Formats: sequence, C-alpha cells, structure tokens
Amino acid sequence: MNVFKFFALPFLVLFGHMAIADVSTPPAWPSVQLSVEALASRYPAKTVLIRHDPVYQTEKNYRTIPLQPIIKQLAKHYSGDLSQGIVVFTSKDGYQATMPYMDASATPGYLAFQDLGVKKGHWQPFQFGEHKTTPAPFYLVWPNSTDKEKWRYAWPFQLTKIALKPADQLFTNAVPQSANADVQAGFKLFSRYCIRCHAINGSGGSVGPDLNYPVNPAAIYSESVLKQRIMNARHFNPKTKMPVFENILSDSQVEKIQQYLKSFTH
Repeated sequence: MNVFKFFALPFLVLFGHMAIADVSTPPAWPSVQLSVEALASRYPAKTVLIRHDPVYQTEKNYRTIPLQPIIKQLAKHYSGDLSQGIVVFTSKDGYQATMPYMDASATPGYLAFQDLGVKKGHWQPFQFGEHKTTPAPFYLVWPNSTDKEKWRYAWPFQLTKIALKPADQLFTNAVPQSANADVQAGFKLFSRYCIRCHAINGSGGSVGPDLNYPVNPAAIYSESVLKQRIMNARHFNPKTKMPVFENILSDSQVEKIQQYLKSFTH
C-alpha cells in the first residue's frame, strides 16, 4: 500500500481470530490480531460522527470499537518506556501506519467496523488507485482531532493488527550513537513529532525528505536558521506541508532535536 492509504495527513500519510485477551508478547512487542466478534464481545460498540471523513470527503456515522482500552491492554504487556512506545497499525496488505503511544492514548480514537449510512452491506466502496475497495474490516477514525492536529493522527484502513513497539527497535537506523543526554532526548522528541514524515538513514516516514541522507540539515544551516525552519517551515516555503511547531515544541525541545540531528554529522 502506498502513502495514500494514510489519508488523515493533509500533506501526505482480513479478520483475525485472536481475541483481544490473547495478546502475543515477545519482549517489548505486544500485539493483537483484530476481530469484530472478539472486540465487540469485550468492549461496547459506540456510534461516532466524523464531520469530514478524509477517505470519503463527507460526513459519516460509524459503529466503532474504542481504541484506547485496546492499546492500554497492550501497554500492560509492554516492558519498555511507554514514552518511547510506537503503536503500529498494520493493514491486510502489509502497509503500516505508526503513532507514538503517548498521542494514540491521549485522544479518543475508534476502530470503525460499519458505515451506518450504507443500507446494504457494511461499507461504501471508494476508488483507491485503479480499483474500488472498502475500509473493512477496520478503519481508524478520530472524531475529536482538529485541523491543526491532523498531522498527529493516523487514519489507516483495512486494519488487521495493532502492535506496540519501542522506537529504538522500530527505527533502528535512526538511533543515535551518542549517549549524550540532550541527543537522546532529541531522539525521543524526533520519534514523537518527526519520524512519521521524515526518515533518518532510511528509518522513518517518506512524506518529507530523509534528514541525514544525502544531506543533514544540521550540516548546511546555522543553528538559528535550522531552529526557525523546525519551528515554522512555512516562513521559508509557504507551500510546505510541514506543520507549524511554534505552539507545540518549546525552544529547549527544538534545540534537543537539533543536537540529535547534529550527532549524525560527526
């Protein structure tokens, strides 16, 4: 699946049979296969209104299962630092969308399994590439996300599995070699706010450029200019799809991200 399955990002991003209680738990990598029957038997279904659905480009009402209790169940089996945990949503064709656990658990998300506006069948087909498809079996939706926050939230469809993995194992090439505290803090921040769109040495997202290959921005911009570009890239390129971080990241946090990027230039 290409990046267009990740509809929620304004800038561009079948049934399993394991019950939610049957969580597989290799070290620090708990996961669950998704099944409507198993989830519905454990968690009450809820009707959710999406004012502007990014897949259908219209208002939608869905029957859903809440996401938060599912990932909190995974967290009970997770042996790592949850502030560095990454929730990985896997679709039936192998496509994966990721979100930091801290974001996925902070705002109510829902696994939609039925479109209430469809009289026959559970889903309305839509054009995806050369074929028509549906979001079945599950489609992740976020009714309370705002336009300013859309970059934070993944809206993948055809979901079959959810896993919780540590960032340093999921994004191995992006792990800094330096043990410096500011560099390590910068990696944590980068993993939360940046890596869904940007890669380091091929580990991470592909919406924006890789930030170490072929060139690292810390090697070509002064610290003050790079800080400004991170805080508000639209001052430099009004057409950029990068979100504005001025009211999200502090000066100190941006400086730590800069130290993290700079560590790859040594």
